[in-house]
Amino acid sequence: MNIINVMKENALKHPERIIYEQANDLINHNADNFLTWGQLWEYSGKLAEYIKEHTMYHNPIIVLGNKHPYMLVCFLACMRAGHAYCPVDVSVPEKRVQDIIDQVDPEIILCTEELALYNERIVTLSSMQEIVNHNYEISDAQLLAGDETAYIIFTSGSTGVPKGVKITRNCIENFVEWAESLLPADVADKGLRFLNQAPYSFDLSVMDTYLALFTGGTVVALDKETQSDMKTVMTALAASDIDVWVSTPSFAEVCLTDRSFNKETLNHLKMMLFCGEVLSNKMARRLLRVLPDVAIVNTYGPTESTVAITNVTIDETICDRNESLPVGVPKPGTIIEIQDENGNVLPENEKGEIVVIGDTVSTGYWKNEEKTHAVFGTKHVDGKDVRFYRTGDAGYISEGNLYCSGRIDLQLKLYGYRLELEDIERNLIQLPYIAQVCVCPMERNGKVVSLTAVLVLAEPIAESDLRDRIRQDLADLLPSYMIPKKYVSVDYLPLTLNGKMDRKAIKGMIV
Repeated sequence: MNIINVMKENALKHPERIIYEQANDLINHNADNFLTWGQLWEYSGKLAEYIKEHTMYHNPIIVLGNKHPYMLVCFLACMRAGHAYCPVDVSVPEKRVQDIIDQVDPEIILCTEELALYNERIVTLSSMQEIVNHNYEISDAQLLAGDETAYIIFTSGSTGVPKGVKITRNCIENFVEWAESLLPADVADKGLRFLNQAPYSFDLSVMDTYLALFTGGTVVALDKETQSDMKTVMTALAASDIDVWVSTPSFAEVCLTDRSFNKETLNHLKMMLFCGEVLSNKMARRLLRVLPDVAIVNTYGPTESTVAITNVTIDETICDRNESLPVGVPKPGTIIEIQDENGNVLPENEKGEIVVIGDTVSTGYWKNEEKTHAVFGTKHVDGKDVRFYRTGDAGYISEGNLYCSGRIDLQLKLYGYRLELEDIERNLIQLPYIAQVCVCPMERNGKVVSLTAVLVLAEPIAESDLRDRIRQDLADLLPSYMIPKKYVSVDYLPLTLNGKMDRKAIKGMIV
């Protein structure tokens, strides 16, 4: 299976069907800002020819933007031109964008938003709109091969610099072939409508986007502005007619606070797919009560193994039997092992590190052999070498189901985003008035809900001014979800016997 050819077949079969529309346009009855399947194939072909004409090397291409129809055009154009794409959201601070540009070193940058960022390699939205109006002779002789990197998503890195996860075209295809089997089948002829809540720089977006691209469906996007106001979100959802909901549990939890979040508002909804963080028992019960005819599917998977690799449909029986919900059984082509610190496989019900072995595991980190060798490798399975990834997640297997138990290191999930505490600390310590820092995750009911930074100041600052000053300075360095909510200044940070920060003792200092 070649997913690019599948997209071509969908475009030829349903050229007038909408592949991409924004939920706020449905509210405003704006029929101009959408993309049909026919347009997606035509525009991506022309942009692919432009890319081939203006590149000499095989470097990935950065696609910078938010929720714009041309984001999909750019992704597909890169693949049709034989390049990987690297999605970067406009909410990412300029310095972090520059860090990614420096690592990728793209010959061109496709940008779907008007930004203050200047780079001579940027191809603007207006330029792309001119390109798709040219009479290019389109040739797909340079399509991305199955074992080549299709996209690179940059995640938080412990050095303070983001690291890029490489995902091949084969990985995507193995993922969507399985994920399609989870979908409701009774409305496939009209094309399923998928909610797109996550930004494209977060790999959860791959689930809704590629399932729509694979099945001939429609992506209904909630842009950043729409998501900032819950009343607008509810109005958009009511107008969206979505069949499949894809989001983190946190986003759905916020929606649940609105009384209009019910089966009348979501009258077409048939399934909710959750990934990215813990789905709590309490929230699952609320969803089952509010949306009784909707399938609630819990999944698990790291970015390094292409979005998700397990699934389980949650019902009242599962909620009654489990205080902490399972994330399900592995998909075909994936083996999950629970290993101890020495790499020994542990028996059922014994907690250890989750190790993923399978056909959606990444080929490693972009230009970072040291980190790649530290967590990736191959294992001989059924006569062939299969890639594996040490997730750093703690968990156990019981009756065939995987259960997650948090992180075994300092990497964690907050608001559905993966981040590393050292990444935040290394950016905090850049501020001249901070001498030492330790970032502590604050939990409620076993779930990380916020971050608190414990600081040793290099110069006196009034406590009343500290929070606003730091948050303002960090806004230029980190995405908003990585900025701590609370700041506590202390005279010193306690150390362990081996000279490292005693994080447990530091966390105990927080009032």
